[in-house]
Amino acid sequence: MHYTALIGEPALIGNDEIHRDQLTALAKAAERPNVTIRVVPIRAMPRLGRVSAFMILDVAPAIVVHIEMARSGAFLDDEPFTTPYLRRAARLGEVALSATMSLRRIIALRDEMDV
Repeated sequence: MHYTALIGEPALIGNDEIHRDQLTALAKAAERPNVTIRVVPIRAMPRLGRVSAFMILDVAPAIVVHIEMARSGAFLDDEPFTTPYLRRAARLGEVALSATMSLRRIIALRDEMDV
């Protein structure tokens, strides 16, 4: 099974020890052969609009989208409900940095911290 994460660059910005540790964990995860981490640059995000976190589970024969809400979550499996999320993920993939450039960005942000 392969895991791909598309992470908005604002989620990577911080300046505390916990944040640094999280960036280190992301960098280590990106080294795994079944994990791809891609950063969506801030400059690309306004054109796409903002949405809450969601996860696409592509397990044949179904595609399920899990969306996060303030106090709960929901699983969507009907095509009319999953299609907007599939389109959003595809669009984010088009504007995201490559896996190599994303890893470089994560490491640079971590190394620039004052902690």
